[in-house]
Amino acid sequence: MNALYLQIEQYIEDFRKNLLQDIHKIVKESTGYQAPNAKDTPQWVSGAQAKELLSIKSRNAMKKVRASGIVHFTKPGREYLYELNSLNDYLLQKSTFRLVLHRASKKAYK
Repeated sequence: MNALYLQIEQYIEDFRKNLLQDIHKIVKESTGYQAPNAKDTPQWVSGAQAKELLSIKSRNAMKKVRASGIVHFTKPGREYLYELNSLNDYLLQKSTFRLVLHRASKKAYK
């Protein structure tokens, strides 16, 4: 009787583990959830590195960049940290904006 009871307990435990694995698999497939990769995690740079990347020298200019809302930043202590991808987005937006503005000014003068 004890052997049969142990076999039933083992069967129930295996069934429970398989059921939980199947539920996790179904939830992952239905929600599209994937574990974050190292490439997906944000990379943060210091304020000095961000200034160098953006070719900015003053703190007030960095304050304007933060106020623009394009750049993601955090201040865990005394120093601001900036997300590298959002800094690249900011550079792209500014370069495109200046190019469009430059083309518009040429048309206005002709």
